[in-house]
Amino acid sequence: FPVTILGNNKAAINVFVFSGIHPFLEEERTGQELIYKTSKLIMACKDAGDVVIFVGSTEELPNLLESMFFVCDLPLPSEEDISGLYKSMIMEYVSLTENRTELPSLISDEPRASILSQGLTLMEAENALLRSLYTERKIDLRIILKHKADKVAQSDVLELVDIGDLSMDDVIGFSAFKKWLKVRSVAFHKKINSQLPNPKGVLLVGHSGVGKSLIAKATGSLLGLPVIRFEFSRVFRSFLGDSEAMMEKTLRILDAVAPLVVWLDEINLSMGGASSSSVTDSGAMLRLLQMFLTWRQETTKPVFIVATVNSLETLPPMLYRKGRFDNIYFCGLPSTEERKALFSLYCKKFGVSLRSSQYND
Repeated sequence: FPVTILGNNKAAINVFVFSGIHPFLEEERTGQELIYKTSKLIMACKDAGDVVIFVGSTEELPNLLESMFFVCDLPLPSEEDISGLYKSMIMEYVSLTENRTELPSLISDEPRASILSQGLTLMEAENALLRSLYTERKIDLRIILKHKADKVAQSDVLELVDIGDLSMDDVIGFSAFKKWLKVRSVAFHKKINSQLPNPKGVLLVGHSGVGKSLIAKATGSLLGLPVIRFEFSRVFRSFLGDSEAMMEKTLRILDAVAPLVVWLDEINLSMGGASSSSVTDSGAMLRLLQMFLTWRQETTKPVFIVATVNSLETLPPMLYRKGRFDNIYFCGLPSTEERKALFSLYCKKFGVSLRSSQYND
């Protein structure tokens, strides 16, 4: 649709906005003729001093048109944008239902919902809150996470982990890590500490079965963030030449849905061969690892990495050098007191009663 405005010299300038035109510029669908005519139209508008704007969800254009445009990548709504939308929707909901008793709880739940809704478009966030309000009559964070899971599902290598009611209290041991994480969690509360840098993450080293995966899930519960499992090996198993494109797409999704906890499970199985990959697979694994580390170093999004590994010996040193992670923790076998606590926890969970003397047996 055309819009006419006046320039500084009072001359009329036409602005032509084409919305949703990208599907019609695909060579497989329309051929070269329409693309050529479109290029001639754009050049004619340019000669007349007019402006042409393409609006769409992708920046991909035919090669003939690509050099004619300046790409402006609009970011997803910020937390403040979503918060403003949610507050107005809450007030409208309370007004329509005429039930002001729900207003205090809705207002108190709104900040948390706005944080978890980051990564959604305004329409997706609106649909998530509407579904929550009119089915549960409250802000149900599980419904918002379901919409976020649909966003994550765009990548074949990411999976939103359902942590349920798991809390850090359900994890026995790891006292040093718990104390450290509680201090680091303050940095995610930017309203209190707006100048603090975002924590990078932690590397957990230890034998299989000591609880590294459980502590990774509980980290999301303590930080109040969704946990996304990143299957690094699936990127490498894609078709040759597509691995880099898949990695780039995956990293963009992680940036979009932040803040979150990214769980890299048993990275020695997927990244362990990077140091020798130049011989075995033309350096593909090494390039993927470098892409990931560069993103980890440069991203400003609040993404907390929890990586687990059985042994550091199989990992390339560049992965765990100082600065990649905030800290590295060794997860050993549980002590006697921790084993007693584990017995008590599971006895309570399954309704079994044991005398304390039986623990020693």
